[in-house]
Amino acid sequence: EDTVDLNALYAAYRARVHGSFKRHSRYPRRAERAGLEGKVVVQVVIDGQGVVVARRILRSSGHSILDKAALKAAEKISQLPAPPSELKWSKKTLEVPFVYRAHTNASLGPKVFQAVTPGSTAGFGW
Repeated sequence: EDTVDLNALYAAYRARVHGSFKRHSRYPRRAERAGLEGKVVVQVVIDGQGVVVARRILRSSGHSILDKAALKAAEKISQLPAPPSELKWSKKTLEVPFVYRAHTNASLGPKVFQAVTPGSTAGFGW
């Protein structure tokens, strides 16, 4: 009998979800020019088919422009990849961190937006 590694399934699914949010994230120009940085945590509720049924700011960055940008990115996504059936969930709340950080390192380019990190275990509440 084959055993399923639920942790590996979850990690792979989480990486796909993180990628979805990262693709829709933008560092607001006004915030970038002002040098505003911060971390916004958006709480997202998804159902067993991957439909986003709710989203809200869980923790503010302290800058409304960054908070609005994170929520806007989350609102662009109404459908995520369906979670693997082996995870057996009907509805789950995920915490998705959006980190806005201005980099001045020439090798990284002028400014870089960093969304959620696929390898990180932080950000998702189980």
